[in-house]
Amino acid sequence: MADTSTAAEPKIRDTLRTATAMEKELRAKYPDTYGKKTGFEGYGYGKDQYVCTTFASKVLSRAGYDITPAIDKQINIVIDWKKETGKAKPTAKDTQNQLAKLVAERDPRTKGVVHALVSSGLGVEVAPNELMPGDFVQYWYRSGKHIAGHVVQVVDVIAAGEKFKAHGSHGSKHGVGTITVKLKSPKMQRVYAVRPKFSAHHKEVDASK
Repeated sequence: MADTSTAAEPKIRDTLRTATAMEKELRAKYPDTYGKKTGFEGYGYGKDQYVCTTFASKVLSRAGYDITPAIDKQINIVIDWKKETGKAKPTAKDTQNQLAKLVAERDPRTKGVVHALVSSGLGVEVAPNELMPGDFVQYWYRSGKHIAGHVVQVVDVIAAGEKFKAHGSHGSKHGVGTITVKLKSPKMQRVYAVRPKFSAHHKEVDASK
């Protein structure tokens, strides 16, 4: 008799729940000071500190994704600026100018977590107007005369293609928390998004392709 059984469905990996659980752990460890300007600075590279990209990488890893060193570098947008600028000792202005050029040219490396997950088969790129909770978003915006980047995870879509609540590690929050991102802001330069494989809404984007 032919075997008509089907393989078990892959377990859903809830990266958003993982992210909020990590925030709760940090706030429990520093109950009166976490995320406060005069308290524990949660945004950084030290113990119990994360910048936006290191937090995204850690969330994905804890949620069960195989984040190799190579994928981690892509998420963190590690670029050899000496090679990129052709200068032995590039200045901050040199790297900023080159970064702005890469962002303007839509260089795949500037997609960060989006490029990392898509190129490794761990996610599917989605349009900014198709965002759903759990999607990761890498965006670039003008900050004064400079261009700056940020990576967040969608918590809730307030207005499709326009505004959403985002979780991650933010300098403005002095650590992990939630902010509101306005996609139509005149400061916004580039926006990329990815839906991780095995996430709650991954099948929906697969079916639409």
